Amino acid sequence: MKKVHLVLALFFLIGVGLLIGAGFTLKKSLELLNRGIETTGTVIQYRQSVDEDGRYSYYPIVSFVTSDGDTIIHSSSVGSSQRPHVIGGAVPVRYHANNPQNAIIDSFSGLWAGPLALGISGFLTMFPWPVYAVVLKKKKEKREWLKLYGERLNAKIQRVGLDTSTRFNEQHPFRIYAQWNDPHSGKVQIFKSESIWFNPGDYIKGENIEVLVDKNNPRKYWVDISFLPKIG
Repeated sequence: MKKVHLVLALFFLIGVGLLIGAGFTLKKSLELLNRGIETTGTVIQYRQSVDEDGRYSYYPIVSFVTSDGDTIIHSSSVGSSQRPHVIGGAVPVRYHANNPQNAIIDSFSGLWAGPLALGISGFLTMFPWPVYAVVLKKKKEKREWLKLYGERLNAKIQRVGLDTSTRFNEQHPFRIYAQWNDPHSGKVQIFKSESIWFNPGDYIKGENIEVLVDKNNPRKYWVDISFLPKIG
């Protein structure tokens, strides 16, 4: 569990960093949109890059002349899988009066693609941590409530098995599966423990295991595995 916490915390910090980067790029776009000088540039060539999957991205390089008569070569930080402009074609440009190198191609992608990409990436990267924290809190609250008010049942252990639907660090957790026959309804209730990251088989004594159940909602239960040792 400590590894899970560390990995999620690392992703959270990376997500925060991406959101900070999104804030800076958004600030730059807003400054150029509100105070930037408009001019027309010419696409002189494309810079290309290739990712691990062999997909190419193309970044336009634009030449434009400032109001002071200086020629600036600007390489766009926003690329695409296609060449959106023909070489020699005209494109609208915005640049900072005191720093002409601070420029963008005046288009939706030029203004907003960077902040949007960083913002969405940051949100998705940090999103698992608060979700995981909420899930842990809910589980703890449910467990504490069942300890106080739940009905204790002795369920018969059916098996100890791997939960192949869950994986972390290329490992699957174990779960204890048990069942209990309700003498009033005659129905069989199936229970499974929470994830256990070691084989608990050697520590199980007897054929039964205690389960705490909400009498008003049998689906709300907790298999009591407090007898198991903690991971060192």
